[in-house]
Amino acid sequence: MKLEIWTRNRDLTKKATCQKCSVVKGCRIQAEREAWKQESYSCSTCHEQKAPKHYEYTMLRKLEKADQAYMAQCEACTQLTTQGQALPKVQCVLCNKKKARGEFSLSRQRCNNFKTWVCIQCDFPACDLCHVVADKPEKIPYVCQSCLYPPCACGEKRPQKKKYKVSELSAWTCRKCRKAL
Repeated sequence: MKLEIWTRNRDLTKKATCQKCSVVKGCRIQAEREAWKQESYSCSTCHEQKAPKHYEYTMLRKLEKADQAYMAQCEACTQLTTQGQALPKVQCVLCNKKKARGEFSLSRQRCNNFKTWVCIQCDFPACDLCHVVADKPEKIPYVCQSCLYPPCACGEKRPQKKKYKVSELSAWTCRKCRKAL
């Protein structure tokens, strides 16, 4: 597109350079505006909306092709992390401790609102009784299903209805065990 305009205006000898020469000169190769899917992208580190010019073009293009533009990191944040400077810590909403961003799940890190950030330890709590860690996000205090509905002494599963919970019915025996008594 630009080559055609330069040719029409006879500016070809003044402005046109090949890709290799522009890299040697230190010029940044501009990407076509319509090549980007969005006008701005959210940085995965600082969570600011920035134009594509604030990102490394090759990395942004790869992430766009893989539909992972949410993982894009602006050049300023990339320089901070490569220089070894720590990014500011974020406070967990539940435990109120300031933690590094790596201690939060990727789904939390994608959110721009820090008021919803819950650390992995609070998101996946351990059971209060048996201390087994939850396999999906749960609310605190957490008691797992096996502790809420323990089986009969013979191994028969307890019905998983509210009236059969340990808090409602502490000792439960199945029909077979009741008949044997």
